[in-house]
Amino acid sequence: MPNSKNLFRKLTESRNYVAVVIITCMPKRAHAYFFVAYVFCSLLQAQLVFSQSYYFKNYQVQQGLSGNTITSILQDRKGFMWFGTRNGLNRFDGTHFRIFSEDAANPTSIGSNSILSLFEDRQETIWVGTYKGIYLYDAATEQFRAFTKIPRAEVRHIKGDSANTIWIISNFQLYRYNLATDDLRSYQANNMQSIALHVSKEGTVYVATTTGLIKVYNPQKDQFETYDIATIYGQSITYVQDLHPVNDSLLLIGTMNKVLLLNRKKSTIQNIFEGSRYTGTIQVHSILRQGGSSFWLGTETGIYIWDVSLGIRQHIEKHFTNPYSISDNVINVFCRDREDGIWIGTFFGGVNYYSESLSSFQKYSPINGENNLSGNLVHEICRDDAGFIWIGTEDAGLNKLDPLTGKIKQFMPGMGAGSIAYQNIHGLVAAGNELWIGTYEHGLDVMDLRTEKVIRHYKDGAGKHDLKGNFIVALHRTAAGEILVGTWNGLFRYNRDTDNFTQLPFFNTQIQAIYEDDAGTIWACTYGNGVYYYNTKTDKGGRLLHDSLNKESIPNNYVNNLYEDRKKNIWFSTETGICRYQPLTGKITRYTDGYLNNQTFRILEDSSGQFWISTAKGLVRLDPVSSQTKQYNTANGLLSDQFNYNSAYRSPEGDMYFGTVKGMIRFKPETLPKNNFIPPVFITGILVNNQARIFAATEQGTMVLPYDSSSISIDMAALSYRLPEMNEYAYKMEGVDKDWIYIKTNRRIYYTKLSPGNYRFLLKGSNSGEVWNDNITQLRITILPPFWASTWAYLLYVLVTLGITGLIIRYYYLAWTEKNRRKMDAMEMAKEREIYNAKIEFFTNVAHEIRTPLTMIKLPLDKLLQATSNHSSITESLLTMKKNTNRLIDLTDQLLDFRKAEANHFSLNFISTDITGLLKEVVSGF
Repeated sequence: MPNSKNLFRKLTESRNYVAVVIITCMPKRAHAYFFVAYVFCSLLQAQLVFSQSYYFKNYQVQQGLSGNTITSILQDRKGFMWFGTRNGLNRFDGTHFRIFSEDAANPTSIGSNSILSLFEDRQETIWVGTYKGIYLYDAATEQFRAFTKIPRAEVRHIKGDSANTIWIISNFQLYRYNLATDDLRSYQANNMQSIALHVSKEGTVYVATTTGLIKVYNPQKDQFETYDIATIYGQSITYVQDLHPVNDSLLLIGTMNKVLLLNRKKSTIQNIFEGSRYTGTIQVHSILRQGGSSFWLGTETGIYIWDVSLGIRQHIEKHFTNPYSISDNVINVFCRDREDGIWIGTFFGGVNYYSESLSSFQKYSPINGENNLSGNLVHEICRDDAGFIWIGTEDAGLNKLDPLTGKIKQFMPGMGAGSIAYQNIHGLVAAGNELWIGTYEHGLDVMDLRTEKVIRHYKDGAGKHDLKGNFIVALHRTAAGEILVGTWNGLFRYNRDTDNFTQLPFFNTQIQAIYEDDAGTIWACTYGNGVYYYNTKTDKGGRLLHDSLNKESIPNNYVNNLYEDRKKNIWFSTETGICRYQPLTGKITRYTDGYLNNQTFRILEDSSGQFWISTAKGLVRLDPVSSQTKQYNTANGLLSDQFNYNSAYRSPEGDMYFGTVKGMIRFKPETLPKNNFIPPVFITGILVNNQARIFAATEQGTMVLPYDSSSISIDMAALSYRLPEMNEYAYKMEGVDKDWIYIKTNRRIYYTKLSPGNYRFLLKGSNSGEVWNDNITQLRITILPPFWASTWAYLLYVLVTLGITGLIIRYYYLAWTEKNRRKMDAMEMAKEREIYNAKIEFFTNVAHEIRTPLTMIKLPLDKLLQATSNHSSITESLLTMKKNTNRLIDLTDQLLDFRKAEANHFSLNFISTDITGLLKEVVSGF
């Protein structure tokens, strides 16, 4: 048991001044009892405070829901979330809603927009209970068909047990349908007007009737065990809305006005709200086991959290000015998904989603009607010796936070004597019983923490030991207890003995932040002049400046703050990133990760050596060894991505505090959940030429498109709902993309005018970039060629080409044949001519041979005619001889002329003659 001194220290660290006073006045033997009581009360108090940290994400019509009245919720085997509303059925993939509505012109659409219940069987068929009966949804065809085995009526409950049997309540009648045998059984006894149905994970079926009976189905006996809760309770029971087993013997029963706990073994009932601070009518709509022995009760007045051992622990209800509260108090239905997220369907406020990842960051912001911060712009955070957290804002003064109770007290100017000077706080430091408060252009306040009143005020003056500016930018308490005051006119040290200030001449510049390291060196970050440092013990100082030609200089001369890590390295946060300075070597290392290559404000180190850096684009965790980073933003539950200057603090307990432009966050790094869920990745939709095509969500698909529909866009979803905005994807179109393409924000991929051919689209995804699904989602795409580029067309082209080629070959063959024939004919003609010429030559020679003798005969004959001219008889004979001789000579001349004509050496010579005389002459010779 701790002694009084240790106990005093522990109580002092826990900020309980009253407890400190009490224990110092108690006898020593009472210390132990008081200590036990104090610890118990503190733990109980802490439990009550931290159990309030429930933050919800809300989806309504503005986000794509078809209606805000949620009647049923289901997560199917693929991982999609389904929401039944009074205005249609919705399928949600974390980003987009797909709405299924009644369409009288489409027989395959759902038959009613008023959805009451949802269930998925083992064949992945979704059963949709409506005001007009049951409709079965086939995911492969995305079509609905009516289930006609029961009458068309209100179907409020559809559940399945472990025996592949479906239990249905329709129009207060209970049905049991066997999927394997297609057998339907109806339970229509007088006492079986059923109103509520629950099937446990073990397959036990619980049914509540309108007469206050609870029936538990016994499959071995094929009958129900009945419990008359009205008789056991001794009061009439209004309609049972829902029921849920706690264990083998206990059963929670939610009714129209109370919540009962039935002990089946003891046949006892108790109202779980009796004896609690929550009174009045509690109308329950839905019950969910939140985990272990804790249950969530969805009612008309919000959510009540009940524990088997602790009873009612908390009431969660709507806060109209809190964007992170549930959106409506009327809770219709709960559903737990595979990541242990809880979906909450409300009557007016759509769907609310709760996950531990959303509640990892405790939020403090100005919310009307709640105990919270006075302003948005948190600029200063510090802790006093009693453990209270003091928060200075730029827009609404000062706040005091008790981190155990969560209570906040606000301090504003004009609140009477001892008020702070101004609402714009730019410096805070606690020193013993005093809190030093710097303001914008209104000087410096000193508050007595015991009275919480300002006891001193300092402003600029002309004196040697006065401040030289009223804009107090930064405050720091040294190891020796000195107060350093940074202004835009230099750095000042407070002289406690003389109650004045001394300006430190080495730091005559605009101060942005001040720090004293373990070696006693004073560091001053400036706005535009780099970093100054000076050690009063060694009288050595220097300056770090940015050099655009030197990568081992600080990234920027506008240095916002600095931090000394456990290895005594100094880290600087600047307007363009961070860097690490090693004092022993003087080496500066920049960190240029994309998240850190922008405006950075503060750096803190957690117990594991990880660095947390506030930036203008979220909070970044840096591993200084591997240089790996992880970004946190509003999707992770932050108030804002925009953090503020000089606004961070780490408590001795390891709590991190960071200020933003919308308030302050608080968290323990070691408690931030890691999502190890491997999300299934689906292709959820396809647009062809900007026109949506009916395409069932799939992990393996095939699509055939004509050539004029080759511009496509592909929608995708990794079904992890904790942080769907941060899910990451990688894709590749084989035949188009050489490498994997990684994307973070876009959920639609475009390919324009793909050439005809076969493609394979590959897709994978991760939950927030932490765990990747190694199973590749594939879509095989075939772009058909146009008819003139099809296989048949190419075959026709080949045939036509072959035909034309054949015709050309035939033409050339015939021409070649004809040419050869002509050559042969010419050769034959030449040969014949040669023969003919030989003959002619022969006849010519003969003619010559004949003509010569005739010529020799003619001359003597002429002489004989002259000699015998007086002898008529002889003359007549000689004339006959001459005539025939001349004729023979003419014939031989004609032969010779014919030869000349053949040789082109003869030309015709036409003369006029007497044809009658010529004929007479010819005839006279005969």
